[in-house]
This record gives sequence, C-alpha cells and structure tokens, in this order.
Amino acid sequence: MLMKKCVQCGVEYADTVSVCLNDGQPLIDSVTASDSLIGRTIASRFRILSKLGEGGMGAVYKAEHIRMNRICAIKILSQQMAREADALARFNREAQMSSRIAHPHAVTIYDFGEAENGLIYLAMEFVEGETLTSLLKREGPLPLDRTVRIARQIADALTAAHKLNIVHRDLKPDNIMLSRSEEGDYVKVLDFGIAKIFADDERYDLTKTGLVIGTPLYMSPEQLSGERLDARSDVYSLAIIVYQMLTGALPFAGENTQAQMIKRLTDDPLPIRQANPQVYISQEVERVLMAALARERNRRTPSANEFIKHLEAAAQSPIRSVAPSRSNQTAFNQAAALPTSELAHPESFVTKPIDQVEVPEVLPTERATYISPAAPAAPAAPGAVSAAPAQADASAAYPPQAQAASERSSSKLLLVAVAGVLLLALAGVAFFLLDKDGGASQGGEIKGLSKSATDAPSLSSEPDLAEAERRYKQGVEYHKQKRWEEAIREFQKAVEIRNDYPEAHENLGAAFFEKNDLENAVREFSIAINQFQESKAQPYYNRGLAYYSARRFQEAANDFQKAIGLAGNQDPELYAFYGYALYNAGKISEANTQFKEYLRLAPRGDSVDQVKAILSGRGKPPGS
Repeated sequence: MLMKKCVQCGVEYADTVSVCLNDGQPLIDSVTASDSLIGRTIASRFRILSKLGEGGMGAVYKAEHIRMNRICAIKILSQQMAREADALARFNREAQMSSRIAHPHAVTIYDFGEAENGLIYLAMEFVEGETLTSLLKREGPLPLDRTVRIARQIADALTAAHKLNIVHRDLKPDNIMLSRSEEGDYVKVLDFGIAKIFADDERYDLTKTGLVIGTPLYMSPEQLSGERLDARSDVYSLAIIVYQMLTGALPFAGENTQAQMIKRLTDDPLPIRQANPQVYISQEVERVLMAALARERNRRTPSANEFIKHLEAAAQSPIRSVAPSRSNQTAFNQAAALPTSELAHPESFVTKPIDQVEVPEVLPTERATYISPAAPAAPAAPGAVSAAPAQADASAAYPPQAQAASERSSSKLLLVAVAGVLLLALAGVAFFLLDKDGGASQGGEIKGLSKSATDAPSLSSEPDLAEAERRYKQGVEYHKQKRWEEAIREFQKAVEIRNDYPEAHENLGAAFFEKNDLENAVREFSIAINQFQESKAQPYYNRGLAYYSARRFQEAANDFQKAIGLAGNQDPELYAFYGYALYNAGKISEANTQFKEYLRLAPRGDSVDQVKAILSGRGKPPGS
C-alpha cells in the first residue's frame, strides 16, 4: 500500500490522507520521498546527483544538465498533482509565467515539463548557500540593518513578479536562499507561482478537502479563508518573515499550527516587546510591520515596494527602545565619577569602587576622559544587547567665572562618567568612581583622549549658573542611587536653564540609556556632540554604544570610526568595537581589517581572545 509521510514530524499515513493530523503540514508520497531517482537521467538531459530536500509540493534534487554541463536544481512534483489534468495544465501555465520573471533576486527557471513515468519536473537555477530558515535557527534574531537589507531584496523580487500578475502564495523562510559574500547576504527567492496551481479550483477548497496550499504559518488571512489573492497576500507573508527575522518569533502565538491559523483570522499580532523582550525595535519599525500585517487587506500596505520603502525609512528614524525588564538583567552597578586633570597633560587613571572614594574637587580646567570598555570573554547570546555609555566630565559646563565661584565657595562637584563594560552579550555594565589622584583598588586603566576644550559661553547671570550647577549635582546624586527618573528630571532642568551645556546633555543621555530609552539617549548624545566646541571621542563612543545596544550596527560603526579618528591609537580597544559593529552590519571584510589592526596595536589587549576567535571562525561579536 502506498504511504505518505509528514515532512515535519515524520509520521506516516495512508495514501488517502493529505494533511498531517499533528501539525497541519502537507503530506508527501513515498515515491517522491524516496531517493530512487538519484543517478537517473530525467527528460534525457538532467542527471540527478543528490537530494536537497522535500516539501509538501514535492522533492528537490541537485542535478547536472548533461548537454550544457551546468549544475541546476530539479523539483519533482508529487504524483497527486500529476494525476489531475487541470492541475497539470495550471502548473504548465504558472511555470511559463514564472519563467518570465527576470530579476537578480528571483531564481531563474530553465525548463519544465513531463518526463519518463509521468514525472513532472521543474529545472531551475542552483543556488549555493542556505535557507533563511537555517540562518535563523543558527543565529537567532538578526540586526535591524541586516534584516532590512534581506527584506529589500525579497521585496524587489516580489515587485518584479507582481508586475507580471504573479503572486507567490508560498513565501516563507524555506523559499528564501541566502549566499554570503563580502558585500553581505545575497538573496534568491524560490518557487514563484508554483503554489498557485490549485488556486480558484473548488475541488481544492480548504473547507472541503482540508488541503493546505502553501505554508500555514506564513499565510495571509484571506489565503486561509480561501479567497482570491493579490499582491497584498505576499506583503503579509513578507511582513511575517521580517517580524521573525527581528524577533526570532512569529507574530501569532499558539500551541499548534491550527491555533496560530485561528489567531491570524481573529487576533492582532503580538507587540514586538511581548514576542521577544530582549529585542530593541523602534516604534516606527513596529508600526510599519503592523500596517503590513493588517488582518483586512484593504487596510494593509498595498505593495511590497511601498512596504520596503516604509521599512527603510523607519529603520533610519531615531531609536526608541522596547527593552527587557531590569529584573531580567544583571551586572548593572553604580554610576561612576570622573575627575578633571591638568590642562593639556592627560593622565592615566584607574578605577575604584564607588564606596571607596571621596567626591573629587572641581578644577578650573576640563579634559574629556574616555573609559575603555572590556571585551567579552565569550560570544554573545543573540538579542541580549545592552551597554552603558560613559558620562561626561562636567567642569567644561561652567564658564570661568562660574568655576571661580565654585572654588571660592570650596564646593565639591561630582563629575559623572560611566565605563561601559561589554560582558558576554553586552548585558552587563560595571561602573566605577574615580578620585582626583587616580587611586583605585580594582579595574583597568583609563586614559584621557582629548585636549582641553575652549571655554563655553557665559550664562546670563551667576544665580542662573548656580541653579544649573545645583540641578546638575542633584542629578548626579540621583544617578548614583539608580534613581533614573529623578536624575533625568534634574539634568533636564539643568539644560533648560543652560541649553549650551554639552556635558549635562551627555549625562542626560546616559541617564536615558539607563532607562533603555535609546531614542532620547541618542538625541542627547547628538546634542552634546554638536555643542562641544572641540570634537571629542567620548560622546561619539557613547552614541555608538547606544546604537549598538539598539542593534543599529552601521550607525554604531560610523560613531566608533569617528571616535578612532579623534582618539588615534591611544585606545586600541576602539578598533575591536569598530570591528564588532562592522561585522554585525554584514561588512565582514572591513571588520576583519579592524580586528587585524587591533591585534597589531594591542597584542595583549582585553579583546584579543575574542577577536582571534572571530577571525578563526570560532566566535562571533557581542550581539550577533
């Protein structure tokens, strides 16, 4: 007796059963499932070399076109399809239409037809690489910029097909092939139009036969309802794939396939934060996804081209974090203080636990100080990205007369700086307080990277200046106590009184960072960068960490590159972080260049083991 089996769970059924009763997956017949075709020649010109995989529509083999000496892929369709004259006619028509799609990101169809023993075949371009399914299983959630690049290529292929009135109908990660090059991921979309062969045939109506055409987890609501489809159905499927790339999860939770199908017809998609609390996605990106996942297609993004344009625009918008709960994060310690130093003579400081140091006295000069982060000892877990930016030295915020007033009153000002320490997945942050003389009992060396800044403009009055200073100092105290809301409030008051206060803006950005409000953190760091009269490495490094934490790796790379340009080779660890960001942005060759430069500059540096592991292929950067 001819048997069928489920390609998902492997359970076998009688030939009369079409769908697995466990998971709703289409069954495949034993003829297609066997490897008996290997070594045979199909249609007198395709020699079957090996089996690549199988699915509900048939099996795919690697083959050689013996006349053209060209490797190709051959899809052998199931006997169930071959037995239906109407279905076979539709297959020929759809194969002809699909072969018209000439696009670099759509797989090329070479030939199709009927071979010996009634085998229905489709010969297509052979793509070296892996499926998106395989990539996601191995790497988990992908960075936003990498996701958008992959989605752009898929959308371009869909747009080319839609212009020919071809609807894919079975868009899913298994039908997206990725090959890797120095330029990044290169996409090929497979199986255009093949799932359409059963369309509009009442004999295959879902409610009558239970036959699922396509993959239920990625189907649009109208496809699940058996309605006529248009390009918006593919838009919906693409949005599910993008959602999965970003979160590692599907937008509809359910114990099984049937439960998820029902929720797609009745419920709204899960918010990103609920699907994966460890992933940072801006509200703008989430809005684009939800518009493309609208249950009613009349309210859905109308085309793949419009969807990708909106997604790209949202990806470039300011970051707003949807962050995991603090209860799920560890190693967040107390904020640190950083003293000023002698003018134009940067000195080295070492860290000291915050409860072991006196509050430093304000000096009449200013030096921005950069704290070198420690690299992780092991590859990061996907999606667990968090770091802390260094907070700014405050003394430059006070004009000469203010500093004099401060000295006359013998007041002491706590100058805040946070040392970002990347641990494993950048999930831990260690903060230290520095005394004026640099004494400490633990931690690494900290080096100043920039010269003294030009004096800032004076305030309108000394009372205003004193109030700004008071607010700033109070904000520092709140920061020490991890009272982030109060710290933000006081720093905001300080910059309301004196807007041209770059150190206060930078410290406000660090406080926002502690709240995982990355949009506002980036904004405040940007203001600080613009207000500093002399470019400094530290605020670029801070903003780079904020971008990195939000998985905006290209922006992080840009800021780390700028910090290197300002700092030179005084802190080689910057090269490691620049390499991490480039790697996660998909620029592997450029990342390797930075890693090699780092090893040259710091053969005994903190990140040496991690960098060597990456270069040897045994490890990945934090956040990968």
